[in-house]
This record gives sequence, structure tokens and C-alpha cells, in this order.
Amino acid sequence: MAPLFLALTMTATAGLTPPEPGTTTPSAASGGPLAPLQVQRRIRETADGKTRLSLAARLTRHGGLIRRPIRWRVVAADRMVVFDGARPALDLALPPGRYDIFARYGLRRITYSVKVRAAERHELVFVLDVGALRALAGLWRLPLPPDVAVEYRLHAAGRASPLLNHRQAGRVVRLMAGRYELRVRYRPGNVETRAGVTVKAGVLSTLQIRAKAGLARIRAARWRIRAAADGWRASGQGGAALVLAPGRYELHIEGMVRPFVVQAGRRVELP
Repeated sequence: MAPLFLALTMTATAGLTPPEPGTTTPSAASGGPLAPLQVQRRIRETADGKTRLSLAARLTRHGGLIRRPIRWRVVAADRMVVFDGARPALDLALPPGRYDIFARYGLRRITYSVKVRAAERHELVFVLDVGALRALAGLWRLPLPPDVAVEYRLHAAGRASPLLNHRQAGRVVRLMAGRYELRVRYRPGNVETRAGVTVKAGVLSTLQIRAKAGLARIRAARWRIRAAADGWRASGQGGAALVLAPGRYELHIEGMVRPFVVQAGRRVELP
């Protein structure tokens, strides 16, 4: 695993309406696999005698309502789907009864059950405890060539299986507040970096990763390289740029062996 330089910046998330004091009261509820779910709930009689269910969400307890689309699914007791779609908030007219609510915002998922009585409006605001993480990977003292792919794998702290695997630099991932590990792999090459980051609710964290690796540009029609330290190998046809950990290597082309050295922050040109 290559050494790396990290830069972490945090900004408050934008696009939120200010909270409305006095319109909700907190109540305890359980939902979601990671932590208890906070629900701000208000019940009042409707003027027209209809039964309504209103749903919205906040990033934090005292934050504004989320304006971005949330995936909602509302299911009645007879398993009939009342609503399934993406909106920032819902206001549904429906028959009295018990309903299961499923919601997804980024990687955050919640479930909640509610019993709605006749001629009442139930207003539920879920506190998601969600922040956001954006990662930008590159190389220390070197530009990243366009033919090098960067793979981002996000893990919850102490978990082997990744929560997310993607190759989009700068992608904003919305997830529950907590401790995570970001693993970055450069392909082709033998470099992987790991960085721990704490995501805070209501905050966008930008993690800039610069791997202390070198760059080898190979121009031969057919080639094979081998790392002296651990025997790592790679081969290919046509020109290629490889991100390599510092150390000694061998280049095999046309029956010849050419030793070369990779240094962090340096480029080496090969036949």
C-alpha cells in the first residue's frame, strides 16, 4: 500500500430550507440498520375531514427540510403500494389504517410504521443524520493520465465488504454520519491507498488523495513487467501508463530484460 498525502475540507451542505420552529416535536422511533431513527411528528385534525399523511426529512435535527429527491415507498397493511417514487416530500390523501414507510436517500435507508386515524393529518419529518463525502484521487507531484482509471471503494469502519464501488471522481456520496475507510486503486498498476474519514451530519467532506507513487509510460507493442520486491506482474499490448509503487522493476520486451527504478513523484519513459 503506497504512502499518500491527504487534504480534507468540510462545508455545510447547501440547498436546504430553514427549519420551522414550533411545527414539530421530537419522538423516538427505531428504523434503519445502523442507528435509532429520530422522527419529528405532529398530528392534527383536518378541516375537510380527509385523512392525510405528510412525509419529509432533514439531514440533522435542527436543519432545514431536504430539497433533493428522496426515494419514498408507502405500503398499506394489505400490501398495496400507495406511493413509490422520488420526491423531496410527500402529502398523501389515503384511507385510515396502518402504513409501512420505506425511504432511501443516498446510502441511507429507513423503515417506519405508522397508524393514521380518520380525519387526521399525520406529519412526519425523519431526521436522517446524513452527511456527504466527495473524493478526488491523483498522484503526488504528477498529473494523472487520462488512460489511468481510479477505483473508489467505500467501507464502513471495520467492515470487509464495501458499501459502494465506483470510478467517478468527485462523485458526492450521501451516507449516514460515522467513521469510514476509503480505498483507492489505480489501474493499471500496483498502487492502493487507504484513508480513514469521519462523515458529519449536514456536512460535505471533500477528501483529496495524492498517492506517493511513480508513473511508468511503456511504448512497446508487447510488454511484461515484474516487481523485484514482491514479484507483482503485469503485461499488455500497445502503449500504456502504469501507476507503480516506488521500487525496482524489470521490463521484458522482445526477449530482453531491462531493469528500471520507480520513484515517488517521478515519471519514467520506457521503450
